[in-house]
Amino acid sequence: MAYASIFFYKQNQKERGCNISFWKQDLLNVNGYDERFLGYGYEDIDLPARLRRLGIKKRFIKFKAIEYHIHHKAASTKKDMSANEKIFEENNRNGVIKCPEGIDQYL
Repeated sequence: MAYASIFFYKQNQKERGCNISFWKQDLLNVNGYDERFLGYGYEDIDLPARLRRLGIKKRFIKFKAIEYHIHHKAASTKKDMSANEKIFEENNRNGVIKCPEGIDQYL
């Protein structure tokens, strides 16, 4: 019951979700990605934070897996991520594990 390859930002100890994997049931237990996030920013650190609050332990696979990145233009929301930051901080402050708008709306 672990998910892999979540590395800490050294300067602020926030998790990040690039190259992340997890068990399907763990994703369903936290209701997947929080769809209140719009555009770029904070959605990829919110999911691993909620998994951690659920009690899921991480494993590091640095230098043990190949990662591919699809090049894309920078998102326009990258300039102002304050709305997404507010959602992330609110989720942390309230200890949210299961997000209110997630994957369950499609199941």
